[in-house]
Amino acid sequence: MKNLKLFLFFLSATALLASCGGDGSPEREIIVLDEYIELNTNALGQPTAENIPTTAPDTVLKVAKRPKPEIIRNDQGQVTERRQYSFKRDGSPREYNVFQYKYDVQGNRIREITEMYTADGKYKGKIYNVFRYDDEGEKSVFIFRSYDKDGSLIRLFCSLYDYNDDGLEIQAKTYNSDGELISRVDRFRNDRGEITKEKFLEYNENGEIINDDILHYDKNGTVVKQE
Repeated sequence: MKNLKLFLFFLSATALLASCGGDGSPEREIIVLDEYIELNTNALGQPTAENIPTTAPDTVLKVAKRPKPEIIRNDQGQVTERRQYSFKRDGSPREYNVFQYKYDVQGNRIREITEMYTADGKYKGKIYNVFRYDDEGEKSVFIFRSYDKDGSLIRLFCSLYDYNDDGLEIQAKTYNSDGELISRVDRFRNDRGEITKEKFLEYNENGEIINDDILHYDKNGTVVKQE
């Protein structure tokens, strides 16, 4: 199992270095470069004023028939943008979202940006998801950043993934912006690669386990036992 001890965030011109203490395993560095992160950010990684949407979507108060999502594809057929409403049970729009996607040369999605609006077109905020892949094409890093309507950072975390020799995920660790481990998931699989057990751990700021749950699954993926 590969374990990560250090990861680096490069946010625009300023680098944020976070040390994720390990367990004596070989040191490995994951570097997320500017090309994996939205370019229109300031030194703190926040959207610049030019990058905050100024054109709201068309206002829809209530519709008898829900409109289909608007989808834009590139020359390779990959979805680069999707615009759609979400709806309440009574059929009225809940909110309007604009999704933008970027891919690497292998076709892996490396960035996902979500702009969020109220149903009447008021900008609510933005979410940046950044993905990094290893040499085998498996997702190795996931970075999440969310901002409010003024461009202030709300939340930032990084998840790191490990796989077995068959390319199946067996562990996920999540760190906060200070490089502190906040959660870990261990996945146990049978000879067919099916998940038979998952162990969920949560940590406090001192690195102490504050929550420990174990779920057991049957062959259909149904939880049959919880510890």
